[in-house]
Amino acid sequence: MSLPQFNIGGLASGLDTAGMINGLMRIERLPITRMQGRQSDYRARLQSWSKITTQVSAFREKVDSLRHPTDFSSFVSARSSNEDVATVEVTGSPTPASVTMTVEQLAASHQITAGTGFASGASAVGAGTFTISTSSGDTVITTTDTTTLADLARAINDNSELAVNASVVEVSTGDSRLLLTAEQSGADAAFTTSSSVTALNNSNVISQAADAQVRLGDAVNGILISRPTNTITGVIEGVSLSLKTASTQPVSFSIERDTEAAKTAIVDLVNAANGVLDEIDKQTAYDADNNRASPLTNDSTARDLTLSLRSVMGETFTNGTSTIRSLGDLGISLGQDGRYSVDQAKLTDVLTTDFDTVMTAFTRDGSSDSTSVQFLSATGETAEGTYAVTVDGAATSPVLTGSGYTVPTQDETFDITLNSSTLSVTVTSGSTLAQAVDQINAALADTTLEVVEASDSGGAISLTTPTRFGSATTLTVANDGFFGLDGSATGVDVTGTIGGEPATGQGQRLTADSGSPKGLSVRSRYSTADLTGGPQTAQVTIDQGLGGRLDAWLDKVEGVGGDIAQAREEWDNRISDLDDQIQAFEGRMVIREAAIRRQFTAMETALSNLRDQGRYLAGLAGGLPTG
Repeated sequence: MSLPQFNIGGLASGLDTAGMINGLMRIERLPITRMQGRQSDYRARLQSWSKITTQVSAFREKVDSLRHPTDFSSFVSARSSNEDVATVEVTGSPTPASVTMTVEQLAASHQITAGTGFASGASAVGAGTFTISTSSGDTVITTTDTTTLADLARAINDNSELAVNASVVEVSTGDSRLLLTAEQSGADAAFTTSSSVTALNNSNVISQAADAQVRLGDAVNGILISRPTNTITGVIEGVSLSLKTASTQPVSFSIERDTEAAKTAIVDLVNAANGVLDEIDKQTAYDADNNRASPLTNDSTARDLTLSLRSVMGETFTNGTSTIRSLGDLGISLGQDGRYSVDQAKLTDVLTTDFDTVMTAFTRDGSSDSTSVQFLSATGETAEGTYAVTVDGAATSPVLTGSGYTVPTQDETFDITLNSSTLSVTVTSGSTLAQAVDQINAALADTTLEVVEASDSGGAISLTTPTRFGSATTLTVANDGFFGLDGSATGVDVTGTIGGEPATGQGQRLTADSGSPKGLSVRSRYSTADLTGGPQTAQVTIDQGLGGRLDAWLDKVEGVGGDIAQAREEWDNRISDLDDQIQAFEGRMVIREAAIRRQFTAMETALSNLRDQGRYLAGLAGGLPTG
């Protein structure tokens, strides 16, 4: 950048002073040009790291799909022996099995017509009432002399609490009726109609509401299962059945290991690993023939990524068996070109004959020698090994217990609050303790407070949360002046250590904070009574598996603070530093250019003055006498 300066060019000297100044400034700016060149080099390195990051992210996706036992459990296929009768869909992680059942009845929606003698939908139905009775109660719609059949249908459809749809159908010319259909299928969705209007006080059942019924096993000893819809869940865990038609012929459903899907996932992981290695190789390559380096040639971080990934991939499976100890046992090998290849026939054979062992070799998992301590999870920071989990304080639920029970002589209503959710419950007049407990539990059921449970504790009402533990759970009762329940209670978190290291309790969950077991989480089921005699100890073993090790490698290289982030930060900082230097140098260039222009301007001015003096002297000399 240069400031506009007044100058007289080369008028006096005849020189191209503007060109000379520009030439001098180009020389002065050479350090800036060199810094800009270095910036271009640094930006090329950043772009190279971005390309490597893309491949690492793709690798992360494949690793995440294979590092948990549940990931392998999802590799199943389901087949129906007769899809015209029922189809099957995998919705979870079912266990391989074969189940036979007979579809005895399909679920149906209740449907009726009401009314006769109406010429059309525009015909008035007459003043009175029309009642629809469902399992939830009666819905009464009032009609007037001007209410038409179409108006009545609209009034039914506008009632959002009524799970019945209405429309007008023309049975024949001059005979229109009200068609009513339950929104849901199943026997519980059946309904009836009645009316004080004679023309509406009749109905004809077109479709009777019914539950779907399937018989598991044979016709004599089998179990009859009913559902309100033709989609059957809960019969086979992780599987949904869709019934198509009733049939006397049994249908078999086969749940089998999908070795092809598992093989595809493993091959995809290997290909993604090759993608990372190929990209690093491309960004670090050196073309000896043309003496040309790539942006990351000789970059130690990039070189270390390649070495460390191959090291992890080459480790022995500590949680495998004698038959599967390494990738080579799965048909996966590292070639001389630095890439991994897969013998798909060998991999298929291993998956077919020893699927569970392959799963164990790949996945991060843990086990405990005690039913009171359950392995929950581990992270990439958790070192493989066996750790002593010592629990010295049990997790507890909040408990509120009232005074000795007295039969109320009037309805007693009070508020139960669990954390931020509140529900009012009522114990009716004359209720026994057992009846009061039942009424409270019935009110709590199917609400946000359904985890709260009432019971008889020593002849008094007691409230607790049997499945919620720890300091995050607070139970409060207010506005109770009769049962003595008013008050607030908070649960207690489990306390203890893992592998001798400090651990944080959250409800029943205990997580190691530091050391080799850092990130290892277990669930303690020890009760206060279990710890009466002192702390209890269980042994928990963690196996990372290949998936866990690769997850740990990815944690180290990607994300905030990872190897790649640090490398990118280095080049970002260098670019930023050069930006500051260039900006400072540009400021000096403005001053330098102004100084040079002043010097050239002074020179031109001096030359101009000398020329003027020469002309003046020449004029004086011309006026002197010659003889």
